[in-house]
Amino acid sequence: MNRLSAWVAVLFCIVSISASAQRFKISRVTIDDLAAKHYSLDSSAEAVVLGDYGAVEITYNDTKGYFAIHRRIRRLKILKKSAYDRASVAVTQYRRGADSEQVIRNIKGKTYWLENGEMKSEDMSKSAIFTTKTDKNFYETKFTLPHVQEGCIIEYEYDIISDFVMQLPEWDFQTDIPVKYSEYYATFPPKLSYRAVFQNPVDLVTKDFSDNTNTGMSMRYAVKDMPALRPEPYITTIEDYKTRLRFELIEAMVNGRVQRFSQSWPDVDKKMAEDDEVGSYIRKTAFLKEAAKTIRSKYADTLSIITEAHRYIRTNMTWNGRVSYWSGSTPRTVFEQKTGNSAEINLLLVGLIRELGFDATPVILSTRSNGAVFMEIPMTSYFNDLVGLTYIGGKEVLLDATDTFLPLGVLPDRCLTRIGRIVDSRRANWVYLKPTLNRQVKTLQYTLDESGVIKGSISYNWQGEMASRHRNSIQKSGIKKFGKELIKQPSAEVGESKVEYADEIDKPLVVTTDVSYEEGFNKVGDRIYLSPSLGEALAINPFKYDKRLYPVDFGNPSEEVFMANIKIPQGYVVESSPATQVVLLPEDGGRFTYQAQMHGDDIINIVTRLQLKKPIYSSEEYPYLKKLMDMVIAKNSEQIILKKK
Repeated sequence: MNRLSAWVAVLFCIVSISASAQRFKISRVTIDDLAAKHYSLDSSAEAVVLGDYGAVEITYNDTKGYFAIHRRIRRLKILKKSAYDRASVAVTQYRRGADSEQVIRNIKGKTYWLENGEMKSEDMSKSAIFTTKTDKNFYETKFTLPHVQEGCIIEYEYDIISDFVMQLPEWDFQTDIPVKYSEYYATFPPKLSYRAVFQNPVDLVTKDFSDNTNTGMSMRYAVKDMPALRPEPYITTIEDYKTRLRFELIEAMVNGRVQRFSQSWPDVDKKMAEDDEVGSYIRKTAFLKEAAKTIRSKYADTLSIITEAHRYIRTNMTWNGRVSYWSGSTPRTVFEQKTGNSAEINLLLVGLIRELGFDATPVILSTRSNGAVFMEIPMTSYFNDLVGLTYIGGKEVLLDATDTFLPLGVLPDRCLTRIGRIVDSRRANWVYLKPTLNRQVKTLQYTLDESGVIKGSISYNWQGEMASRHRNSIQKSGIKKFGKELIKQPSAEVGESKVEYADEIDKPLVVTTDVSYEEGFNKVGDRIYLSPSLGEALAINPFKYDKRLYPVDFGNPSEEVFMANIKIPQGYVVESSPATQVVLLPEDGGRFTYQAQMHGDDIINIVTRLQLKKPIYSSEEYPYLKKLMDMVIAKNSEQIILKKK
């Protein structure tokens, strides 16, 4: 069969899948649809997907072999001007030579709108469609629907013919705007067997499944009334919480034999352990024996030896900013160049600890921005980063040397995604990526002048991963600029800043800055009204919505202590001050305490402590967390009232 004949076969299949798409009960656009001013289930939505229909069919011909045809039909209502850009659509295609490619075909689009109570429509012009090459193997087809306005409905469709049947595109039932209805239909030939994997499954409107030896396998799924996935603070990636469907090729009949493609975790473990760029890499670090010998000559106990090995790698190597779970160069080359990606640096650390005679192994993981690892589905494609693991006194100690200022056992924030996989075929298992406490103590010491001037200092004390971040900022910008950026009130005059323990990563980082305020409080008659935090305490709740669909993931547990030592003007007494308060989260998940008291006749001491004891709070715990933050902010806004004697 020649190339033309192959495309004739493809076109026939497109007709076939178009026919199968008729299974979708796609209603006509009505005047009522166009007249709607907002979406009833989410009045704040800028747009709503009225219907999203997808179909995939795997077929075969003698020239192309197996290939997939994907079809999509999407209808969307524009409710606000801010959604106009949703009428511009971009579809990416991957091409690796003429026989391994994705090609888009049959693009159509149409816009409907009301004009004097009458429905109007306009088809998208072919001139609105253009394709550009964006990378060596990637192309992007863009098109824009015409006549976009508030209240209009846009509809578009296209087919993608793909030679890649091992990994099919995922289908998202949920997006950043509400979805009224979404449906996906898949058909597979008898010789290919796929498994459907749901992420964050919901109650289905439709779920059909059939598997026949002669006709193959078919699946159909539909959902309705999916809420929008809104951006929220403190998450890993929004993709972790999206309801979506993906397919994994389990096995195929090839030349009369069954070939399995689905992996088990032991398969993944074996592959990683034997890979020259991962597991076998650490068996090529004999050149580190001299460094190991020097370390051994200086230290005797295990903790000191491993701490020095960690210091040796993190100070001799510079991370190039790229995360990876494999190396692109030999260990010696990386070491001689003094720079590398996260895997290259951490594999050197694992290798050095092994040269020292201690047990150490790589751990592969997925970063927070890359998304969660699903333990039920063995796939190497989940992973994108690598750290190390060793043992001191029988306890696990996680290793990362990409950050010059991170102490032993503390992982960068990007790595705090709950679990990683040990790369060792003999004892491969999951390891908990243990977070560490982030602690901040902020101390204000200042004197009030009756004229309204406040003079004093603000001191910051940081421990944990937070200290590392600030050490890096000081190194980059200098203490003078860093000190000025710390002060939140623009009216403050910032003086000299000094830093303690800038390079001693096993100690807290301390920064102290002199400050003064020309009008630091309100004076009315014989009374002074003072906000004791001077605007340096939490004032805005990061949690704005009453409900949340996904967990609050801080990465680390935290503790924030605020202390203020205030010397009041001579001749004044405290008329009123905030009352002591204690607020607890359920099941000891956290607490907030506030205490104000006098020391002598002229010193007011304020101490607050906010403890968030868990790195992750569930969506069910979210209302309590939000309420706690509201109470913290309300308490921080209370004033001290001084009265002249």
